[in-house]
Amino acid sequence: MATTTPPEAVRSELQGLTGEAAALVAAAAAEQAAASPEAVRGALFEAADVIAETYRQAAAELAAAWYDELRDAADLTADLAGAFIAEPVAVVDLDKLHTSVAVATTSLYELIQADIDRKAAEYEQQIADSIAVSVSKLQAELQKEIAGGFRDTITENTVRDDAAVGWRRHTRPSDSYADGCRWCRLLADKGAIYSKVTARFAAHKECHCLASPVFDGDDGPMASVMQYVASKRKRTKDENKTLRDYLDKKYGPEERDDRPAATEGGGRGGQPPVNQPASPGAADGPPDRSDQQAWDAYWERRKAVLPASYNAADMLPPLEVEFAERMHRLDEQIEWISQANSNDRLDPATGKLLPVHDFRWQRFATDDEPAGTEWEHKGLEPSTPVDPVHIARQITKATRKGKTRVVVDVGDRTLPDGTVEELRSYNLRPERPSATAVWVMSQGELHEVELLTAPAEM
Repeated sequence: MATTTPPEAVRSELQGLTGEAAALVAAAAAEQAAASPEAVRGALFEAADVIAETYRQAAAELAAAWYDELRDAADLTADLAGAFIAEPVAVVDLDKLHTSVAVATTSLYELIQADIDRKAAEYEQQIADSIAVSVSKLQAELQKEIAGGFRDTITENTVRDDAAVGWRRHTRPSDSYADGCRWCRLLADKGAIYSKVTARFAAHKECHCLASPVFDGDDGPMASVMQYVASKRKRTKDENKTLRDYLDKKYGPEERDDRPAATEGGGRGGQPPVNQPASPGAADGPPDRSDQQAWDAYWERRKAVLPASYNAADMLPPLEVEFAERMHRLDEQIEWISQANSNDRLDPATGKLLPVHDFRWQRFATDDEPAGTEWEHKGLEPSTPVDPVHIARQITKATRKGKTRVVVDVGDRTLPDGTVEELRSYNLRPERPSATAVWVMSQGELHEVELLTAPAEM
């Protein structure tokens, strides 16, 4: 077999690209540092588009060239050795990118919104600190986006290429996997070959793991069930526990920042996670409700950085804000449906718009509904018990309004054993309007209720 460029050399080139991008982010912020936090944040939004598109394209072209090099050197049979040219996968999802920029620059946004004396001596230091935090976070986001262009190019081309049987992962700095985080080491263990079309390239921020194509006739073990589970974009609580136990046993105690990697774009239709940091002030909790001005300002700050789109004219009460944050952390894309132009949504007592519970869920997008199907959100108030009876009542409130797809969020409380199973019989009660689909969110995790259908009458 002909000599080919080793993964270490390709990784060095990819790191060179992400390093250049990081330097450009810092330069864009520095140019406006003497102006205002608004100017810096605006500059970062503007620069992110150009940097992401330019460097993702470069990373994708690097991957395509390496793919072709490896393919040419592979010992393929005559029927598979026909002409094939890898195509770069370089499209940037600008909506997701803008969300990432908004989240990365939260510290700047907070400074813009803060009621502080901008002439005070400490203000200059506050600006410098906010810029440093925002630049660092945005650099990590762009690194992930750029590296995703490389990985997507490799993994997507293995689907198109009849000579390819899958792809394998290369951790840094070599195939020994000695210095990779334990999650990446698990995913790359034994040079496993990912052959399933559904396999995704799981990656975390500042991860420079590579994918390389595997061609017909190349020896190597197929990825294990554990590795495929680890690659899933969404895992159940039990799956996460099993994986953590496995990692502890195989690689030792968890290290700093070593946690299940969210999947990033890498081929087979995966989508990059945004990894949203804590919302402004969320760690400290809301202020006392008696201070209405502080209360409103607190929730407006959290609402302002939501990745889920909404109409600014619509009210978005705390339960909806928290639900949107939880969905975002699960990499679920939603869009609140505006009721701003509907007079019957006005509260006759205050003249304000009533809370909006309807949203579109991208997971269930179709050709007819590309933005996703319409769902009703119901939040269980903290004082309401978490049990099948009270959850069913929330579902009924929605179905009586003609809403057939419902998500009930019980917040940070656990679901009692058997709750989801008991809710399956919801449609078997004839006095209730039927639901089409029901999910329950508990402790930031989604649980699907597989509804039973009443037998047809003879």
